[in-house]
Amino acid sequence: MTTELFTCNAFVGANLFAPTKAAWPSGKSIGRKTLPGRQNGFTMIELIMVIVILGLLSAIALPRFFDTAADARAARVNAGLGAARSALAIVNAKARLSGIGMGEVEQELTLEGVKIAVKFGYPAQPYSLLVAAGMDADFDGAGADGIVHKNSYDLGTGRCGFRYIPPTTAGEAPRFEPWPGSSLPVTAADCRRN
Repeated sequence: MTTELFTCNAFVGANLFAPTKAAWPSGKSIGRKTLPGRQNGFTMIELIMVIVILGLLSAIALPRFFDTAADARAARVNAGLGAARSALAIVNAKARLSGIGMGEVEQELTLEGVKIAVKFGYPAQPYSLLVAAGMDADFDGAGADGIVHKNSYDLGTGRCGFRYIPPTTAGEAPRFEPWPGSSLPVTAADCRRN
């Protein structure tokens, strides 16, 4: 009985949860196994796949970043369209209050010191609308009813702009229309140089 007691006392004092040398893996690397004499790195196929993916991303993304000028021109035209709509409301209100330019005959209406040709209560032509909206420095009347940027490309194509159709009878409202082959609001595709 004394022998059994001695054996129990030996186990009681020992730490049963202490790791032994056999519990831990030997060597420096725990995760990926390496063979002796071989280096870690990327394989040729992995490198080629990365190059192909980067090439595809650059083919899709780079043209979008380089064509910011078309986005800027489209935003500028759309802002001009908003200014033109506001100017229409102001000119119409002033014409109604003063009784000038409400008929079929063009009359000059003075708005903030600037004379504007008005007919049926609205600007009679695109240039009058440009002057009323304060856009005559940046935009130009292209043809009989168009409004485009004052730069050689947009004046040549006329697609990066909009059309102003003044009323032809009393009670008719003026209209804004897209150029043939473009849209309203103007998009970057309408203003691209291709």
